[in-house]
Amino acid sequence: MRSGTFEFPVGTGERTQRMTFLFPRQVIETHVALSGYQAQYANDDHHVKRLTVKLFAQPGAHIDEGFEAVVTAIFNLRDRNADDPYSGSISFVLFAQSQSILPPIIR
Repeated sequence: MRSGTFEFPVGTGERTQRMTFLFPRQVIETHVALSGYQAQYANDDHHVKRLTVKLFAQPGAHIDEGFEAVVTAIFNLRDRNADDPYSGSISFVLFAQSQSILPPIIR
């Protein structure tokens, strides 16, 4: 289990970020849970038409340092015309199941 936070600086439009975690054994399954988020306009108060906070997790590649698990975040805050700058963050917990180091039990 690992946790992290994506920080989204002031900007406009839908944005995507990725974060990679390393594990000592092959990652065979991943799940991610939202633990919190913050979203705010950078200027005057606006009505919210759509708030998008999405998280995805997947096993990654085998590299020299170990095995990867990748978390992807998609973030968007928009009002009626979607041209106003916003910022925010998405916090998460990553659950990764690694391959067992023990051989399978044969009955």
